[in-house]
Amino acid sequence: MLKKDEKQASIFDKNTRDFLTNIKIEDIIYCESCGHKLILHTIHKDIHMYAKLNDIEEYLATDMFFRIHKSYLVNKRFIQGIDKNIIILSNGIRLNISRSTSKEIHEKCLLAALKKNMSHDRTFTVAEN
Repeated sequence: MLKKDEKQASIFDKNTRDFLTNIKIEDIIYCESCGHKLILHTIHKDIHMYAKLNDIEEYLATDMFFRIHKSYLVNKRFIQGIDKNIIILSNGIRLNISRSTSKEIHEKCLLAALKKNMSHDRTFTVAEN
């Protein structure tokens, strides 16, 4: 079960048999749906829980995560690159992008890369025809 911590918007809680874990949203690399379980792959460890990917997608900030496939929700901070229908994460993991969202994901990744470059006061060149 997911709960919002009203004091810290960047934290959510996972309850499993009286065990409570606080997870910083920015530490989540990606979320994976595997049957009836959800695996949160974080920078520290993998956390298994019973939840739906749709539920966590609604909870997480949409500007921070991309739904790349029916089974994957990816933190854009950890996207290293994109190769056709595969997202490459900074930890070397390669995840498939669904064909139905491929064009949208490519556009979002390009925009995210441009924003990242612009926020660091870097310039970039676009070829004109």
